[in-house]
Amino acid sequence: MNKNKLSYQRIIFSISIAILFITITNNSLVLFLIMLFAISAFIIIEFFNLMNKIKIKNKKLLLISFTSYVLFFFYTIYDISIIQKEYKPDLILLLFITIWLNDSGGYLIGKLLGRKKIFNKISPNKTLEGYIGSLILMIIGLEVISHDQKNFISNFNIVVISIIWMFGNAGDLLFSYIKRLANVKDSGKVMWLHGGMIDRFDSSLLSIPVIFLYLFFNKLL
Repeated sequence: MNKNKLSYQRIIFSISIAILFITITNNSLVLFLIMLFAISAFIIIEFFNLMNKIKIKNKKLLLISFTSYVLFFFYTIYDISIIQKEYKPDLILLLFITIWLNDSGGYLIGKLLGRKKIFNKISPNKTLEGYIGSLILMIIGLEVISHDQKNFISNFNIVVISIIWMFGNAGDLLFSYIKRLANVKDSGKVMWLHGGMIDRFDSSLLSIPVIFLYLFFNKLL
């Protein structure tokens, strides 16, 4: 199949999944929790499958630690969604949309303008232009989303953008390295044209818990 056609199909599918995710999150706490549970379960299963393809010591301890971390990841998303004992998903949706902008900016700008490759041994497709593009798209996207706010350049927005840019991209690189060790391109096949659940949530796995800790220690939750 033509590569350009695959790229268009990938983009359309990504938008469709994002709309479905937003719709579920915005309308039902029960469905939101079921969706989160399913995502977490797939992430754990895919990680187990990756570890089975890698020769590593203390594998059981690593699997238990990762499972515990994913449960913590699940909890952080839930806790950010509950404000004063009420389900208010606006903030968690804002975080996920910002993460998707980061991922999309890196992918699209890197594909169109990427020249200078970095982290070549871990993820050959990552480029400096892609990383810069992801930062720019996040800033523009948050400005559009926050157009009715008088003080867009707030400390909170700066912190969120910084954390997602650093830890989101670090999560992407970490799981790219794990997949390279396992000698596979994708973490799984559960999502058409997108690989596995880890492939879709690798940026979130590191960035959202860090944002949660920032909110928690600054008594913003």
